[in-house]
Amino acid sequence: MNTINLKNIYAAAEEYNPLVLDTYNRFRYYMSSNNALNPAISNFLVKEGFKPTYKNNKKFAVCISHDVDFLYEKKQPHQFLKSAVKSVKNQQLSLGYYNFLSLLKKTPNPSWALDFFLDFESKNNIVASYYFLALEKGEPDFNYKIETQTEIFKAIKNAGSEIGMHGGHQAYNDINKIANEREKLETTLGEKVVGYRNHYLRFKTPDTWKHLHSLGFKYDTTFGFADMPGFRNGLCYPFRPYDLQTNSFIDILEIPLIVMDVTFFKYLGLTVVDSFRLFEKLYEEVKNCNGVLTVLWHNNCVTDDYLKLYNLVFSKIISDNDAWITTSATLADWWKENNLASMEKILVKHFQNF
Repeated sequence: MNTINLKNIYAAAEEYNPLVLDTYNRFRYYMSSNNALNPAISNFLVKEGFKPTYKNNKKFAVCISHDVDFLYEKKQPHQFLKSAVKSVKNQQLSLGYYNFLSLLKKTPNPSWALDFFLDFESKNNIVASYYFLALEKGEPDFNYKIETQTEIFKAIKNAGSEIGMHGGHQAYNDINKIANEREKLETTLGEKVVGYRNHYLRFKTPDTWKHLHSLGFKYDTTFGFADMPGFRNGLCYPFRPYDLQTNSFIDILEIPLIVMDVTFFKYLGLTVVDSFRLFEKLYEEVKNCNGVLTVLWHNNCVTDDYLKLYNLVFSKIISDNDAWITTSATLADWWKENNLASMEKILVKHFQNF
């Protein structure tokens, strides 16, 4: 890999002036020149002698996360109706069935609660990162009030897991929107929020990183393709983004998103078997690089094929004694203290115009 390609791939140069974006202003995999199944930059770093370390001498790390897009609230029956119709259209019949039951007030939709994840993670002695929306009524996808989630927050914190911010649709490109939503979340939570992922993985390179850095976030974990699992800029390592406009690093850590549940079925149309086969391929790539595997599972994706795939994915993860399963915030602190400097030393040596 020559010096120019290394720098441009790492910095996601092809995303600075993209030819086309999708309806959510996202850069899609079909427009990328990179192979998302190959962590090319991480492999390069390994060949140059980089070997990251992890707590308890584990071989690699896993960060499990949940974007909380929907929560059950009794006073919003119209949301159940809308979701039920959408579920039927998407042929998620079980999800539609539970939404109709919720509409009739016979039982809440179980996939809108967080008990499923909290119970599973407690039984397996693992932690995760939960990202909450802090939207205003009338905004796209508003369906719960952040101010009413104090009991859920307590349960998550008592489990040793992390609460982060899930920026709304327009937040990725509006620093004031990010700041206002964060203030709402922090006021309810009663503590500082250090982690971020934008709704629908909406992201603008490099502007979103700059906004988050300006607001003092410790890390972002939005950077992944919605339509393809894998390595958006050839990395399965956390990294400080490189700004091609200033030829300097942006002082925020990106923990790249590698696996998202809806990518397999909604975007790629795969079967459960093929989805898991693809997951295993990515899993082995990360492990071979001593990298960080990030897995996003939404709390409204625990029925039908999603549940089958969930069981396969997490059975593999929790059975691997080489994996350090931790929150994104803990991983960010560890990476900065133990791995970032040696990684950047190699990169700087191969970047031009530094």
